[in-house]
Amino acid sequence: MTPEVAKQFNWALQPPPPPEDKLRAYAQQLPDIYRDILIAFQTSGPPRTEGDPVAFGTIENHLINEGREYADAELALAFDNLAKDGILSKRDFGIWYAPTRVGEALIGVLTERPAKPVSVPALPAKLW
Repeated sequence: MTPEVAKQFNWALQPPPPPEDKLRAYAQQLPDIYRDILIAFQTSGPPRTEGDPVAFGTIENHLINEGREYADAELALAFDNLAKDGILSKRDFGIWYAPTRVGEALIGVLTERPAKPVSVPALPAKLW
């Protein structure tokens, strides 16, 4: 596995998000298509946990239902741009996209509804 691929699946290898004030300033500059895509990660389905991927088609259908009709080619290019910029990671040949640590922080700023952290209880001590 290359370091770039490892970063997509391991948050510990990804750079931390910038300070919230920098994220807010960046979010204000985002063109609508990028803002709509990122907000749709949090509003297009059931509550997500950090790093959960969402299918391209799910986001596209959600945007159409919200009256935000973008051409397929526009969305594909916008998703690729977000991936190239380290905000999303592309999975399964562009069928699924997952926010990076930076992407999750940006989605949290845009929606005021950050994804839940991944958390599971520890296993009990073995009795054998």
